[in-house]
Amino acid sequence: QESTKLITVGQTADRAKIYEPLSEFLDGSNYYWGGFGWQDYGVYGNKYEGDVKIHSPFLMLDDKIGQYVRLVWGVRAESYIYTEIQSQTESPDGLAKDQGNDKVWQFLPSASLIISPTNKMNVRLGYNKSVLRPQFAERLGIPYYDPIRSAKVYNYSDGLVSSVAHNYDFKVEWFPSGGEILSFGIYHKDIDNPIESVGFRNPSYGRDIYNLNSNNAKLWGVEFEFYKSLSFLGEGEILKDLFVYGNASFNDTKVTSYV
Repeated sequence: QESTKLITVGQTADRAKIYEPLSEFLDGSNYYWGGFGWQDYGVYGNKYEGDVKIHSPFLMLDDKIGQYVRLVWGVRAESYIYTEIQSQTESPDGLAKDQGNDKVWQFLPSASLIISPTNKMNVRLGYNKSVLRPQFAERLGIPYYDPIRSAKVYNYSDGLVSSVAHNYDFKVEWFPSGGEILSFGIYHKDIDNPIESVGFRNPSYGRDIYNLNSNNAKLWGVEFEFYKSLSFLGEGEILKDLFVYGNASFNDTKVTSYV
């Protein structure tokens, strides 16, 4: 990623109003003395370049226990190596900052216990451990402007580490007839080092956002789902082939910061 900024060139003001669509304004016809131009923004360092290597061997087993119980379980071993090849910064000492230390290997177990008391009902209990990795944009050493959030975005200078999530769920499924389902579920997530965006107003009344790791995040939720044929409204092939579907979830979350 090369960092540059659009500036006014040869004008008395450093700001100007743009009336035409942005796609037309950036076609190059406005880049002249007295108009607009591009200026290198990353003074220290030429560009950002990073590399990620991930290897994930896994083992999965599917065991039938008696007539009504099934256990699907296994583990994935994930190797993750991030290398910063070169970067940019607004200050000369920023390039000396090290990225956060991630574990090279993460062992991620999972298990799903399925109990089927009848051929029309499942009761599911599940657990899995997962890892959420920082994106390349969250590794940049130089701030950038996000037009969607209208804010200048900074990444924590000591680097971000991956978030580790422990996921638990309980679900009851009922199948009234072929292709139909009614289900209710409860789930919980316990996340260490969640990556958060924290925003505030700077002294110039602009909006700044910092990407950083918080200490922990917890989530509790319930979910409802239905997929139902309209054949109960009357006879006929048309109603039999029409379905209504709905899904709703309600979550309660809590994040604990390091500060």
